[in-house]
Amino acid sequence: MAWIKHQSRIKERTRSAVKNTLVYQGSFEEMAEIQEENAVDVVNEEIGLITSSRLYQTGASIWECELVSELDNSGNSVTPPDTAFGKKSAQLHGSMLVMPLESHPDYKTAWNYYLFAAPGVRSSPAWWRTATDTLISEEESEKYAWGKNLADAPATGKKRWRAIVKPAMPGVDTYDASTYSLTISARFASFSAGCKMVANVLNTVHSSPGVDTGITGGDWKCDDATVVWHEKYWLATLTWTRSGGKSGWNNRLYGGRL
Repeated sequence: MAWIKHQSRIKERTRSAVKNTLVYQGSFEEMAEIQEENAVDVVNEEIGLITSSRLYQTGASIWECELVSELDNSGNSVTPPDTAFGKKSAQLHGSMLVMPLESHPDYKTAWNYYLFAAPGVRSSPAWWRTATDTLISEEESEKYAWGKNLADAPATGKKRWRAIVKPAMPGVDTYDASTYSLTISARFASFSAGCKMVANVLNTVHSSPGVDTGITGGDWKCDDATVVWHEKYWLATLTWTRSGGKSGWNNRLYGGRL
């Protein structure tokens, strides 16, 4: 029958974490069963969430199973990335994505367009403040027109239309949208195995890149894919970029979805 080894309980505290160690003793079969039952990320009643285990022999028929759990200083479990072959780990970076001004959720045409009026028209229309595109009804188009530059002013005969509303943001065509870049990598024993992870993924769009980021809205596009030798293994890496808006990447441009 397995038992907890005398004086095997150890609690270590560092600047960033609390590490708990517990050792069981018994036969090889008993220790192998304990190790199996206390796999990584399984909660042990004695020490909490298991982060590692070790099975070893200490006598002719005595075996020991060492279990380790790790918490941060607030008492929360710390789960390190799984470095086994084929297991994916991720890194998240905040970044900026240059977006056309017209894609801004609050965009108004008057932000970067002049409103021109025909000769004899003195007042601006009620809709100029709320317009979100350059479309004007047939009736109104006889009196008004939008233009990016003063040189775009129409002319009626020899008389040129005049600008009655200046753009609120003259010359501004883009804006920076906050977004995220997610790098997902995994180790492989061969180059071909790594290539299978990145094959046919580049420039495709996915609602989720395969890991839980907690980031909602929009979707992700794969912008980079590599397979490189990294000292002792092949490292396959995919880099995903989140769309700048909630509507996601353009379906017509990036139709290959995973």
